[in-house]
Amino acid sequence: MSTKPLYTLAITWVLLIPLLVFASGGGFSFQYTSINTELGVLGAGVTASSQSESGMLRIQTYVVTLICGLLTMPGLRAIVRGFGENSLLSTLVVVAFGSAFWSLSARATLAASGFLTVNVALAFFLLWRFSSNDVMKLLMLVGAIAAVGSLILIFFFPQYGTQLRGSYAHGAWQGIFGHKNACAETLTYLVIPACFVKLSGRYSWMFRMSYLLTLVWLIAMTQSVGGWVMCFCTLCSALLLLQLRKTFGKDMVTCVLIIVALVASLAFLIFLNLEPLLALFGKDATLTGRTVLWHYLSVALLKQPLTGFGYMAFWQQPGDSTNIRILMNWRALSYAENGIIELWLGLGLIGVTLFVAVFARAIRDGIYCFRRDATPATMFYISILIFTVFANIEAGKVMYPSHLECILQYLAFVGLRHERRAIEDHAFDKQIAA
Repeated sequence: MSTKPLYTLAITWVLLIPLLVFASGGGFSFQYTSINTELGVLGAGVTASSQSESGMLRIQTYVVTLICGLLTMPGLRAIVRGFGENSLLSTLVVVAFGSAFWSLSARATLAASGFLTVNVALAFFLLWRFSSNDVMKLLMLVGAIAAVGSLILIFFFPQYGTQLRGSYAHGAWQGIFGHKNACAETLTYLVIPACFVKLSGRYSWMFRMSYLLTLVWLIAMTQSVGGWVMCFCTLCSALLLLQLRKTFGKDMVTCVLIIVALVASLAFLIFLNLEPLLALFGKDATLTGRTVLWHYLSVALLKQPLTGFGYMAFWQQPGDSTNIRILMNWRALSYAENGIIELWLGLGLIGVTLFVAVFARAIRDGIYCFRRDATPATMFYISILIFTVFANIEAGKVMYPSHLECILQYLAFVGLRHERRAIEDHAFDKQIAA
């Protein structure tokens, strides 16, 4: 692990290439020109131009995956050890590959499983190559470049930087991202490290505040109500973690109980006034059609509830997916708008159960670490878990290949395991010494 400043390392600048592509969600806004039009809202992504764009995006995904594979080679031994030490997460990857046997599209499943493996390996590599604090700095560098790039597109190339898909959210900021919601969600993930990273230098506080204010400004201008709520909740949870860090023993337990009671009361009030609140933000009870989509998908899920249709295969072949696109009048639909439902479509209850087990273990590791040594790294990883829950209330992603938000989830799972083992090893050493 190098002690040199992060920006002086060549690997930092090479890593920015795949990380920015993963942050974009697989493609930048200027690569989706045929979709970001008046007809794009109707799903006119079946035109010849969009097929050409899709081909370029596939090539891009293969190239950045190859870059990641080459970069991680020096840490191959640590990566193999990481897979061995994180058996639940490794089992999920194995199940993804195994689903090719019953997949609607074995080719798509095998390709996606390969990408998934490299994504998980990248998380192992980052924690092997960098300290947790340097990982946060690296993510802030990704966020800074994404923010600057977004502002350039918004003000100088608005045909790419703003959403122009019909009357819905016309002119909303999307920056370098393919959709305003993706912009809000990804930037919220990239806000998290700024809350906990240790920065040195006379003007470090100025950089931190400028970074936070710029990203929050971009999120506000996306017109994504879900993004606003997620960003607000994420910032509040980060502040609560920082406050709880100062409180120990009985006071901490009391504080947690008060917070739980306040959150439960707020949730109950929101439930009682759900429709007026949704109307206030320009939403309806269907969450812009998402509940209707989930109903149609639930019917499809009943056909193969245990195993699903193969990892990342449901939308690849004609059948139930085609019928749902027709019913929703959304020709370009290719996602369930919910991470757990999408995982269920791919790997069934088996995959969902495994993921919940991985997530539950991460929560347990997070609580263990926070109570004994609430380091900035621990709070960073816990915040990722919290945001993952918020994001999946609407349209977040889990176990989705080549997406930064999922890579950060793997980083949190593995990072909390490392933090817990370090605490346990330290306690054991002290016991031996005594």
